[in-house]
Amino acid sequence: MPIPICGNLRQSADDPGISKGLDAAPNLAHITGVSPASSAVGSSPLPPANIPNDMNSRPLLACFASATFLVVSLLAGRMARAEVPDEGEKQKLIKITMAGGALGCNAARQLAAKYPNVAIDAIETGYRATLQNHIRGQFIEAAASIPGDAPLAFLRSHLAPTNGDFAAILAGKALFARGQLDCIPAMIDRWRKIQTGLPTDDVDAWSATGELISFLVRTGDIRAFESIEEEMQGAPVDVRLAILQAFLPATKNASCWPIGRSIHVSSDIKRPPDGEAGVILERLIMSALADTTRRFAMKGRYGEVSYEDPRICDLAALVLSQLWPERYTFRWVADAAECDSQILPIRIRWRKENGLPPLPPSTPIAIVPVKETDVAPLLDQFVVAPDDGARATLTTRIQETFGLRALPAVRSRLEDPKNEVFRPLIIHLASTVREVRFKPQAAGLADSIFTSLKGQALTGVRLRQLAAQLPSILPKDVRALTLLVERAADGTGFVMTIDCVPGKLPTQYGWEHEEAVRCGRQNLLGSFTYTRIDGQTYQNLETVFEKALQSGVDAPVTACIRIERSRLGSPSNPGGFNFNIGYQF
Repeated sequence: MPIPICGNLRQSADDPGISKGLDAAPNLAHITGVSPASSAVGSSPLPPANIPNDMNSRPLLACFASATFLVVSLLAGRMARAEVPDEGEKQKLIKITMAGGALGCNAARQLAAKYPNVAIDAIETGYRATLQNHIRGQFIEAAASIPGDAPLAFLRSHLAPTNGDFAAILAGKALFARGQLDCIPAMIDRWRKIQTGLPTDDVDAWSATGELISFLVRTGDIRAFESIEEEMQGAPVDVRLAILQAFLPATKNASCWPIGRSIHVSSDIKRPPDGEAGVILERLIMSALADTTRRFAMKGRYGEVSYEDPRICDLAALVLSQLWPERYTFRWVADAAECDSQILPIRIRWRKENGLPPLPPSTPIAIVPVKETDVAPLLDQFVVAPDDGARATLTTRIQETFGLRALPAVRSRLEDPKNEVFRPLIIHLASTVREVRFKPQAAGLADSIFTSLKGQALTGVRLRQLAAQLPSILPKDVRALTLLVERAADGTGFVMTIDCVPGKLPTQYGWEHEEAVRCGRQNLLGSFTYTRIDGQTYQNLETVFEKALQSGVDAPVTACIRIERSRLGSPSNPGGFNFNIGYQF
């Protein structure tokens, strides 16, 4: 009888109805669809009938699948060893390997280790008999362990563009380890091809990108570095960060905790390459010094450096200081302005040494202040206003008439003579949206609600209301939207930037939301949330953003909101479930 999985979990292990040891393999196969070697192998494990296959049960199914694979793999080894006397060890391993599936990959490893001269044909047959990609990968790894030239043709066959990314990466790594450098061009082509899937948030592309970056970095190959340099500029921020992280020398104390999607890389680089490859690498990193994009909702540590919401330029400066410590010095601190003061001399010197034209001078934002005499009548009325309602009316008049130009006069009233009644007014004026920018992919939204915010004060309530409207204004051919608002501590107000990711989603069950708020050196909110179609209130966003505004006008304030159409859920449970991962201070 089948072993109950979701029935009475307290059933005694001594119950005669429960098989144990090797006798449990047929029952487990009956439940899971992972068959013993004598059966048809390669079908995906199936959940028991009494586990509903929807998103609410997905964590349970994931545990079930992982446990099933582990148990069947263990039983595979025990069954193979237990039945060896019947046919002889070598023939038995060949037979089990050729059958494929979870049992076959375990036998393939033993076959490659004990009888490498006869292993490759059985492994190829077992690979073709297996449907699950993660198990197929283990057959490739088993083939890679065979010494000599026997597995080369099999490994090279997986470099073809028609094969999946992970099979190609495993094969490429195995070939490169054998000194077969002809695998590098194929991996470069795959790196270039995968770029089309990154802006559209293709799950497979994101999963394979970290492995591809790690591979190309390890090669130290000029062509590989050139391809990374060429594709880096237009890549998503997580990809740009991952590229830089791959060039960091290994250290004992390194960790990274991102919220939301991210890319993991691993590299054992110890020193920069010599010759032209080193020149390309240095140029690649130097170009990243101009990139001030932040990756919100990420914390990490590298050696003695701790960071939160890292900027691309700061990580690039750290990489330079680690690879060429005799030439570059950088101390990563939380204050972006202090980091900028270290980065600028590095850029200036490098450009001069390489015969490049000097950087164009920065042009400060000029806000022409209003004359004190022009705004004084309204400020005088503000002081003697009888209640909050009257002051709110005057605030609106000052905002609409003078905007940011009134800020110096109000600051003067606040500070000399000291009059705290002006503090709410100065915070309101300092929160004015000075400019609204649309990235090329978001040009179609230029006439939307964003434009109407120019000249208006951005409050916690207004930001929450705007965030709540984003799903309704997102065109059907747009997959995701990012809204970034930034205010420097210079009295020039907020700059709002909108960017989009094009692409249609055949079936949408919900939304993925990312929110982040920073004030000065501190990140106040980092959150990744999945909601149903009708979900998300953004209450935390309103509260935290308003807290940042009320802290004063002498610290930078930044907020980032990203929404993306999601396929999480199921037809039987549209909208799936709600969850939230994040932090709030």
